[in-house]
Amino acid sequence: MQGLWYGDRRDRVKWGALLYLAKTRGIPRILQVAYYRDGTDRSLETTEGRVPLPEGVWEHFSSLRQIKRLGRATGTKIIVLDEPFDPLKRDDYTASVVRRIRAVKSPKIVFLDPDTGIEPASARPEHVAKVDLVSIWAALSKDDILAAYQHAGHTRIWRTLRARKMSEACGGVPVHFITGTGMAADVAMLWSAWEERQKMATSMTVSELFKEADLSPCGPVPWRIPLSVSGCGVYVVAFVRNPRLGCGRRKVEYLPPDEQKLWLQKQPIVYIGQTKRPLAVRIREFYRHKYGEKRPHRGGQAVKLLRCALWIYWAQTNNPRSAERMMINAFVERVGGLPFANRRR
Repeated sequence: MQGLWYGDRRDRVKWGALLYLAKTRGIPRILQVAYYRDGTDRSLETTEGRVPLPEGVWEHFSSLRQIKRLGRATGTKIIVLDEPFDPLKRDDYTASVVRRIRAVKSPKIVFLDPDTGIEPASARPEHVAKVDLVSIWAALSKDDILAAYQHAGHTRIWRTLRARKMSEACGGVPVHFITGTGMAADVAMLWSAWEERQKMATSMTVSELFKEADLSPCGPVPWRIPLSVSGCGVYVVAFVRNPRLGCGRRKVEYLPPDEQKLWLQKQPIVYIGQTKRPLAVRIREFYRHKYGEKRPHRGGQAVKLLRCALWIYWAQTNNPRSAERMMINAFVERVGGLPFANRRR
């Protein structure tokens, strides 16, 4: 959002909706992701020429952090993520948001607050992109809610269209909306509850996953057995020996609490990785890695905590990064979250 627009009638609708959700669902904290852009000319034109607007005036009417007073008055902790949003570095901004989401205790409402809402056909600076929604939704934990501010579009069914796009990004979960037509008929708050993805989640097999990148899986070999593959490619850690099978529920109470929050039941796929080096070398590094260390294979290190039989599948490809991206995106869209040991897309 832009600082110039802060504190109008639309803010009454969106914060009223957020506090309603927080109160009715017993959620004590809200993380506002402001998508903050401030290119406003802070000057006045006078008969004596242009003069700067006093900083105190700007801060009083435009500071995002003023909303914390509302939190104190209502007993809800409001955390404002107001780092500048550069549309040219959207991926970096989203990655930073994901890190903050994971650092904030659940339950929480993650509130996306761009200038005008979710992208229509393509993302402009004033929008949340669909790809942003996918990554942010995957970072949520049990009992969290994702909410997004939405301004009216150029069609009478703008709420339905944006809710549909949000649902697609969040794995098909229901998306609800709250409006305040008596105050601001041209805005709505769209929201989805994380618990819905547990109801909607469907399993994805290893074969289906590789097919998304137009590949066929090789293997598997049991975990800790070396590979003898000299080419680069993608690899998958899974619970199943048969790539066409799913799996049942598993007890993971032994995992650290932060890792338990990321667990997805009934999913045979644990981790998706890629390497431009020989697959044999990368897998050997994976086997050697110790949880909590930076090297040699920090990515996917939560695999090292599991106390069960695991299998390694792989496929050689000249473009492993692209293949990995297609596989992870397909998994998130089908399941509604990242594989257990993946931490970013």
